[in-house]
This record gives sequence, structure tokens and C-alpha cells, in this order.
Amino acid sequence: MSGGEAPPRAGRPAADAADYERRLRAGMRLMSGKDRDAVSREIMGGVHAQAAARGGGFAAIAGDLDDPRWVGRQMVRVYGVAAPWLVACVALAVALALSSAPGALVGPATEGPAVAASLAGFAALLAVLFALLLSGMARLASYAAAAAVATRLAALALPQEGVALLDLLSAGELSLYLLATLLLLVVAGVPALALRLRAGDD
Repeated sequence: MSGGEAPPRAGRPAADAADYERRLRAGMRLMSGKDRDAVSREIMGGVHAQAAARGGGFAAIAGDLDDPRWVGRQMVRVYGVAAPWLVACVALAVALALSSAPGALVGPATEGPAVAASLAGFAALLAVLFALLLSGMARLASYAAAAAVATRLAALALPQEGVALLDLLSAGELSLYLLATLLLLVVAGVPALALRLRAGDD
């Protein structure tokens, strides 16, 4: 995988082929079962072929193999995340984005408790996006960010005591709200774009 991160070696070599496959499948847990089974068979076929070429068992090649969890994560990048995980991640982003709108959880929107609740929701949303990015799920992070942005914009029209949030915010507060919303796209979109460009170069 030219241009990508260097594959780490396992901290503790797998005890046998079954242990290696178990760790490999754990790294691919976000993939669909069908893809996980197919990729596991292909990779383990290569592992067994290497062992046979060395004229020994799994122990003969265990120290030369890439970390199986790392290999699994690379496969998730290639094959993508299964639909249930995608839906769950987007739903979580939507829920956190809604909670980040002042007054959505605690009202009135312009008072201290509402502002504190909205900041906590926004911080949790950023934490989710960063966790996805650090796990190499840049595409999933971009989907979650897009859903969060749409939710935060829609939240401006939500009535609070008969008045839309848009009408409750001052010009300065609205500018900060929109700037923070744009930040979500930057946080998730730039890494996703960079990975796509790097993949094109590779």
C-alpha cells in the first residue's frame, strides 16, 4: 500500500492461524458479514500458502506477518462499512447535532443552561467525528458530518415557545452558530478529500 501508513507488527504474535484469523475478523467487525467472510478466506489462504512455502507450520511465519487488526482496518477502508453501522453512526450524529442547537434539550435557548447543554452536545459531536477519523473512517466521518450540518441548519426553524430559534439568536450568535456548523464539514471533509486524492495518486 504505497503512500499509506506503515503496517505495524503485532505486539504479541498470534499463537496459531486460528488466533490470527480471530484478530483479523475483529479488525473487520464494521464490514458486512459477507465481505468479512470473503476477505478472511482470501487473507488466510495467503497465510497458509506462506507457511507451506516455508515448509513449516504457522509458527514459521508468525513473526513476519502484519498485525491482523491493522490488516482488518485496511480492509474496512477498502470495502466500506456495513449499512447498519452507517445508519447507527449517522443517527448518532443527527441526535448530537440536534442536542447542540440551543434550547433543543434545555430552554430557554438564550439562557445559560441551554447554552451549556448545546456546547456539550457540540463537543460530543466533534469527539465522535475525531474518533472516526482516528480510526481511519474518513468517509464515514464525512457522512456523519453532512447529516449533522443538515440537522443543525434545520434546527434553526424549530419553534421554541412559538418562536423559531433563528429569530431568537442575535446576529452575532447566529454567525457563531453557522461558523461552528461549517467547522464540522472542515473537520471531516478535509481528511476525506485528502485520502481520496492520495488514493488517486497511488
